[in-house]
Amino acid sequence: MSFSRFFRRSVVTAILACPVLAGCGGHEKLDTETVAVAAVQSVSPAEVQATEYRQMLGELRRASECVSTAEARPEFAPLRAKAPSSPGGADAMYPAAMMDKSKATPAQGKLIGTFLELIAPCRPDFPAVTVREHRNITRMISDTWMQQQELYTHLKGGQITWGVFNQGTRVNADKLSGGLLALRLTNEG
Repeated sequence: MSFSRFFRRSVVTAILACPVLAGCGGHEKLDTETVAVAAVQSVSPAEVQATEYRQMLGELRRASECVSTAEARPEFAPLRAKAPSSPGGADAMYPAAMMDKSKATPAQGKLIGTFLELIAPCRPDFPAVTVREHRNITRMISDTWMQQQELYTHLKGGQITWGVFNQGTRVNADKLSGGLLALRLTNEG
């Protein structure tokens, strides 16, 4: 289905960004807030970055696994059929799914409501972060979660078709991946 698409991509992108954002790999781009927090905690600024990054990745993994477990439940097979997912993520969505002009049936709407209730505890709850780049990442992920949830709500309510939902899902996944990559490239410079 759709929530796990952008989580899988964001976890992979965040892991690849580690040398830039976490201070690992010898990269030491520190902002003044990180240095101040490190002084208060009597640790090195790089240690603050690395600890925050590990916490952020842990929360992303938890959220991703939570959503994947919910999506895999047998009762959601009718939703998976309309919003196909694959290991390739949103890029591998079938063209027919992107053009589907049907709206959610009442039975599908009920399943969508159940699914949204089931994944509510999966929403990422990031700890307070002090590193500016980490705040940017958590904001992007939180914004994408809300946008994806809106798509589900509009689909459930009959305001959009499955094709529009699938296209919006792809846009959300691409925007998140692109934003995380842009952040990484900005911080490499």
